Amino acid sequence: MNSKYPWQIATVKRPKKILSIDAKFFLPGEQENVSPLEMHSGYSRCVVTIIDSSGSSMMTPKANIVAGDIASIKFKTECAIQEIMKGARATVPNDEIIGGPAYTQKLMDKNYKGKTPAEILLKDPNEKDGLLRARNWLQSNLARYPGNKAQIEAIDEAIQLMEIGELRPCQPQENLLTIYNTENKYFTTKNERGFNQIYKISVMCDPSKNYPFVLNIMNCFAPVESLPDGKRNIKMSEAIDTVKSSISMSVDEWYSIIDRILTTMRNFETINFAQQFKLAYDNSFHHS
Repeated sequence: MNSKYPWQIATVKRPKKILSIDAKFFLPGEQENVSPLEMHSGYSRCVVTIIDSSGSSMMTPKANIVAGDIASIKFKTECAIQEIMKGARATVPNDEIIGGPAYTQKLMDKNYKGKTPAEILLKDPNEKDGLLRARNWLQSNLARYPGNKAQIEAIDEAIQLMEIGELRPCQPQENLLTIYNTENKYFTTKNERGFNQIYKISVMCDPSKNYPFVLNIMNCFAPVESLPDGKRNIKMSEAIDTVKSSISMSVDEWYSIIDRILTTMRNFETINFAQQFKLAYDNSFHHS
């Protein structure tokens, strides 16, 4: 077997988006202050990538889900599914928005100024053709006005949501459930200015939708400074090259993904347990 993606354990495919999950699990290294029976290095994780060709250019934002968070995500997913079955609701932080730019990005076109693409299409679906004309103008002038990109992405998302039947009036935020939501974190990857690649990932659930689980990823580049206490500070005020993408999933799709992630992690722990137990046993004689 010659697999092009040997570490891939799950995917979700849409016409212009692909969600890919790679397992990157590692045992604790000798230089890490981690007990052998904890089973995972600090670098042990799943890498989540959205391959997004829905806009004017390809985006591939990625993020890590660390091994220690996976069991909790599955538990919260199962709780969310119970809430979906009951029609119950919970809360979400005020700064998290489901729906993306279609619901938040206001247009500058003279016919739609100050309105979002979702607002326009919810009022009159026949405005799709008018939005596409506005999109063509924005695209043709993208080189002169780079800010057009955000409006293009908002129009594309709104039209895509309408076509799959998921364009709905914004629900009150108390309808949303938080499954996973990280702070801004950084990769070791740097750009030519020495800025680290930054990521933020969240998974939200809107029980009112047919595709209730939404995974959001943000990437950008920003300086990461070392503080006197040894901690690192990401200077998001200087962030550049920000890209965002999201993908909506059915209950079956998301539960299958998170179950596959947890199963793969447990299998990794099982096949390595004997080796790690021996390390712990041998080491116990030096520290008894």
